[in-house]
Order: sequence, then C-alpha cells, then structure tokens
Amino acid sequence: MIFGKNINKYYSKYWYLFVLGFFFLIVVDIFQLFIPMIIGQMITALGDDIDSFISMELSFLNGWFKFDLGYVLLVIGIITIVMFVGRIGWRMSLNTISRNVECDMRSEMFAHVEDLSVSWFSKEKVGGLMAYFTNDLEDIKMCFQQGLIYLADIIFLGSGALLFMFTTHWALALVCMIPVVAMGVSMYLIMKGETGLWNDVSQSFQDLSDMTQESISGLSVIKAFVREGREMKRFSDLNGKNKLASIRYYRFSQKFGNCWINILIYSTVSVILLVGGYFAFAPSLQIPGIPSSAMSTPSQAAGTLASFLGYFDSLIWPLQAITMLIELMSKGKAALNRVDRLYDAPIDIVDSKELSSGSKVKGFLEFNNFSFSYPDEPEKKVLSGISFSIKPGESLGIVGRTGAGKSALVSSLLKLYNIPRGMISIDGKDINDWYGKDLRDSIGFVSQEAFLFSDTIKGNIIYGKSDATMDEIRTATKFADVDSNIMEMPDKYETVVGERGKTVSGGQRQRISMARAVLRNPSVLILDDSVSAVDALTEKEILANIKSQIDRTTIVISSRLSAIENLDHILVLDMGQMVGFGTHNELLKSCSVYQKLYELQMLEKEIR
Repeated sequence: MIFGKNINKYYSKYWYLFVLGFFFLIVVDIFQLFIPMIIGQMITALGDDIDSFISMELSFLNGWFKFDLGYVLLVIGIITIVMFVGRIGWRMSLNTISRNVECDMRSEMFAHVEDLSVSWFSKEKVGGLMAYFTNDLEDIKMCFQQGLIYLADIIFLGSGALLFMFTTHWALALVCMIPVVAMGVSMYLIMKGETGLWNDVSQSFQDLSDMTQESISGLSVIKAFVREGREMKRFSDLNGKNKLASIRYYRFSQKFGNCWINILIYSTVSVILLVGGYFAFAPSLQIPGIPSSAMSTPSQAAGTLASFLGYFDSLIWPLQAITMLIELMSKGKAALNRVDRLYDAPIDIVDSKELSSGSKVKGFLEFNNFSFSYPDEPEKKVLSGISFSIKPGESLGIVGRTGAGKSALVSSLLKLYNIPRGMISIDGKDINDWYGKDLRDSIGFVSQEAFLFSDTIKGNIIYGKSDATMDEIRTATKFADVDSNIMEMPDKYETVVGERGKTVSGGQRQRISMARAVLRNPSVLILDDSVSAVDALTEKEILANIKSQIDRTTIVISSRLSAIENLDHILVLDMGQMVGFGTHNELLKSCSVYQKLYELQMLEKEIR
C-alpha cells in the first residue's frame, strides 16, 4: 500500500471494495487458524488412549464453542467452504480495486498530458513518456492488487497467529519474538535500499525506451546512412545498463530480502523445537518466570507443540509476505514518484474561468509589436517587434530564411504559448480573452510535418468532424487537389495509410492533412509550408482554390515565392525581424531580402 497526493483519493473512492475485500480476508485468516487448534487437541487426546480420543470434546476460544469429535469432519468441511468463498470474495474485491485504479490513473494521466503545453513535449521523448503508462502504472497496480493482499495477511493472519501462539504458550511465543523483531528492523533497512535501486532500474528502462522508439521512427534514415551498427551499439549499451541495474536490484532483494528472511524463519522454527522440547521433556528443570503447566504430560506437550507449529506455519506466510510487500512497495513508491513528476508538470496555458466558450472567430488578425521566446529559452528572442494586420477574407504569405521565426509566428495564434497582453488581437479582442478551444476550433492548421493516424484516408480526413458526409469529404479533398489520387487507389477512401501515413507519398500526406483542416470549414486557414512536397501544377491548383475562398482568412508559409506571390499580403521575416510587408510587386521594389530570395529562385528555375 502506497500513499501520495495523486493516489490517496482512490482509497476513499473505492472504500466499499476495501471494506468488502478486507472483511473476506479477515474471515479467511481467522478460520485458517482454527485448523491447528483442532489438530493440537486431537493429538493430545490421541496420546492418552483411544477411548478418551473417541469421547473427547473439542473447544474453541476458551470454551466458547464446544463440540464432540464426531462433528470434526463437519466443522472442517464448513471451515473449508467458508475459506473457499472468502478467497473468491477478497480476490474479486481487491482485484477490482487494482484494475479501477489503473484505469482511472491512466485516463487522468492522458488527460493531463493532453493539457500540457507544447514546450513540455519539446523536452520529453515519446519512449520515456510511454514508460509512465506501462511499467510505472503496472507497478502501482500491483501495489493495490497483491500489495493489499500481502498487507491484510500480515496484519490479520500474522496478528491472529501471534495471538493464538501467546494463548497456547506465551513463554514459548515470547522467545520466538526475538527473531521476529530482528526481521522488522531488517525490513525497514531493506526497503530503503530497494527503493533507490528500483529508481535506477526505471530510469534505465526509460532511456532504453526513448532510444528504441527514436531508432524505429528513424529507421529509414539509419539505413540510408548505413548506421545500423552504430545504433545496435547504442541499444546494446543502454540494454546492458538496464540489465546491470536490474541485476543489482534483484541481487540486493534476494540477498537481504528472501534469503535473510528465510534464515530468520527457520531460526524461529529451531527455537520452537528446542525450547518446546525443553518444556516437553524436561519439566523438572524450571526457569524462573516460565511455566511448564501447558506441557505437563507428553500427550499435552505433543498437542501443544503441534498447535504451536501450526500457528507458526500460519505466521510464516505473513513473514514471507513482508519481503514481497516491501519489494512491491519499493517499486510502487518509485513508480509513484515518477508519475508524480508527470502530474507536477505545469499546465502553462490555463483559460480564465471568467471566459465564456462558444465564440466563433471571424478572421481579423492584428499583431502589435509582437515579440516571442520559447519558454525553455526565455533569453533568446525568436521574434521581435512584429506589427501588421489582415482583415477577414484576406490572404497572407509569410516568407523568410530557415529559422526566421515563421512557424513561431503562426503557432502563437493557436494559444499554445502564453502571450503578453496587447501583442495579439483577434477580431478586436486580446488573444488572452479568447477561450483556447474556441480559437483552435475556428482555425484550421496544417503543420510542416503532415501527421496521419494509422487509419483509413476517410478516418483521417473526418478526424475533426466525425459526422461529415461523403459529399463534404470529397469537397475538401478536391480543394486540396487529392481526390483524384484517392479515387485511383484500390480501396479509395477506405485505404489504410499505415503508421504516420507512411504508405502514401509526402505530397499526398500534405494534401490529406489539408483536406482534414478544410473539412471543418475554419474561419482562418494556416498552411505551414504545407505545399512543399507537391509539384508545380498541383501547387497552382491549390493556390487557386485558396484565392477563391473570399470568406476565409488564409495564411500560407512557404519557402517558394511562387506559392505566395499572388496573395493579398506578404510578410518577410529575417532573423526574427519584420523586414517587409506588402504585395509581391511592392516588395520587389522595397525589400532587399525579398529581392534576393526572388532572384535566387529565378536563378534556380533557369538552371533547371
């Protein structure tokens, strides 16, 4: 059982299952302890003579319950049935808790990850992030599943066995407490060591997961550069580190956990036999303060020892469960610490509760002395002093060298970063006064990396509008000039594109992504270098379709001037600064950076 700020709520949420599970466990543990009592009394009676054995009367709990020997089989049968039903009951209850907690935590973690800002993902790797949802949650689940069972048996079966041991022969039980106390001290020290070692195992596995995911994603690049050997060495090194960390953990666990506990357990058995034998066979030797009345006759001694060993046998499992519980708690605590770090990752963009949702963007965009830095590098200005505006229905092209800040500029419109007040207004309202989901619902964004899900082409296109009709879908694909390509495929719109859309060409991925954005009929359409992989004829067709949409504000980022030269406005960026704003013809006269880009592309065209 583990506790923490992100897990304590589940104890109260599923309290009824805890109560039910522990009730069944207590019943099973209590009835389990009746068996040694019956056996001990039967051995005592059998040691006297057969007549006394047949006529004996068994008693429980100092005579509270009494019955003749003839009912022993019936009583044992009842005990067996009760234990059988009880085991089913606690397993169903406690296993249900563990599955519910795992499911709830996974859903909460996923929801939290979805709310995290893009700057957080720039520092995290997918492989390591997946470890939170797999290994770490599995360790936490096991704490609730097996851990609760171990804990209940330690508390109820262990304390019950000790109670019966002290009731049977308190002096012998007291002697047995010496190794048991030593065991408790050992457990505390072992747990501290195991937690630190398991942290090392978890971190090494995360590093291995990061590298594996990255290598598989970039397999085509690895093969193109013939770097399979290098990647295999990296994998082997990280795999080796994970193996060594695991070996260190399990060596420590076995050496100081299971082995040491087993030594203490069997030492206690030896103490029982040695001291119990002393009381049984040397009653004349008296040790001050230790009575021998419980073993006054050989038959009574045999019965007492049999019961005592039976109780201690019931105590062995709780003692062994201590080591297993410590191992589970060590793993669970380490996993919870890692999950807490995920929960503690700040959600940078939080809409004010005073904002009302449901507003629709019309498309009037205004930047006023806009400056921007990425959160992880606040001292480095990506953009500075950007001021311009475009009206609803107008089109804007953005051009500039690599690293000029083009993508950062359009990303700011999606409210993915915190923007100081007064720098960006949409429809005359500061961007901070807009509900984030309303903005993103009104803006169709097609990024540089056209991402497709492992689904059909139709499934990818309707991702943002699941109730779209086939006519609406084909209208969007015709706008992106990809409908004819899709219809040539064997399964047409039901063609499965594979993971990340690898079974279609780069140009088709871009145009399918564009159709997905257009299908939502956004007020603002942003194409972030989204026609770079298409041929000139297709590009011309798409740009003509863009110009025909007079009721939509469109922003096109492109490194090719041919893609933007006919748009209403063109913004030129250089080293994070705005160096030109106007039409194509105006910029050819007034902007040296634009002139150089134009001349360079004309030269490239002539060379071809």
